Amino acid sequence: MRESKPKKCMMPSCDKETFDKKAFFCREHTRVFESFMSTAKKVAVPVAASAALFVAKVIGGKKK
Repeated sequence: MRESKPKKCMMPSCDKETFDKKAFFCREHTRVFESFMSTAKKVAVPVAASAALFVAKVIGGKKK
């Protein structure tokens, strides 16, 4: 049978094995990445909405 070598975490200077075959990070760095993504989503939604309102206001102001 073919033996596959264990997959390593993709974070620099981390030599831990991943917890799943499809995972990119070890369990510790998966938690860090997920908390970063949840924070980024909370910030990105209001910023995108503000940018859309600004663009709509600029386009609406030029119709005069």
